Amino acid sequence: KNAKKHKPEMSLEERRQDFLERNRLAALKCRQRKKQWTASLQTIVGHLSQENEALIQQNEVLRQQNMNLKAMLLTHKEC
Repeated sequence: KNAKKHKPEMSLEERRQDFLERNRLAALKCRQRKKQWTASLQTIVGHLSQENEALIQQNEVLRQQNMNLKAMLLTHKEC
């Protein structure tokens, strides 16, 4: 932010080291955010996978119930 406000007593090498240190910290922060984001996505994937599995099972139960009801209708068609 204050790139142009260098202390006059800082040498070129000191400024370079300062820049490199800030860059290292920024890179570390970026990697940490990426790890948190990835972990968050993995948690979401886990929840969605469980929900999907439950919905697949519910769908199968409902299909079976539908078939049973259709069969009952056919058996009582003559009534």
